Amino acid sequence: MTQFVTWAIRTLKRATDDEKKAYKDKYRALRIEQDQVKEKLYKLQMNYATTDKIEEDIFERGMSELKERRQKIHELLQDEDKDFDLITDVTIATLKFARDAQAKWKTGDPIYRKGIMRVIGTDLILNKEGKLEIKPRTPFLIIKKGLASKVQPRLKTANKRLNSVIDSKAGMSLYTSSIRGG
Repeated sequence: MTQFVTWAIRTLKRATDDEKKAYKDKYRALRIEQDQVKEKLYKLQMNYATTDKIEEDIFERGMSELKERRQKIHELLQDEDKDFDLITDVTIATLKFARDAQAKWKTGDPIYRKGIMRVIGTDLILNKEGKLEIKPRTPFLIIKKGLASKVQPRLKTANKRLNSVIDSKAGMSLYTSSIRGG
């Protein structure tokens, strides 16, 4: 499990680095647009104040639209920061929890174990055989899938080796029995 978590954190870091670059590009574009909107607001205000070329209703509508866009850009910039931080923090916390849960399970008291079970899954049900069934939460299903995909190729390779050994030994025993006349 530890190897998987280490691999997943490295993969997350690479993905996060890529995401940071995309974020910086988007952030830069939003900042440029924000500056352009501020400039348009300033020009509209100056033109309205210094000339009689702009009617009041057109000025008010233009100011309203530009201020709305400025506010929307401001919100987008704040939301980008929150989303990026939240996704990264939750992913790392989940992976570290998954890495440490088994060791903490062994050393924890029943109340601590119950807490671990509540974090890992929902719908804790005692089945007819008296075994606890858990519906894992989505992050842990993803980890389980990742573990299976990482372990599966090794199992296939091990099975091929085992089958070739069995086949060669079976072939060897057939060969020796035919030499002996059996």
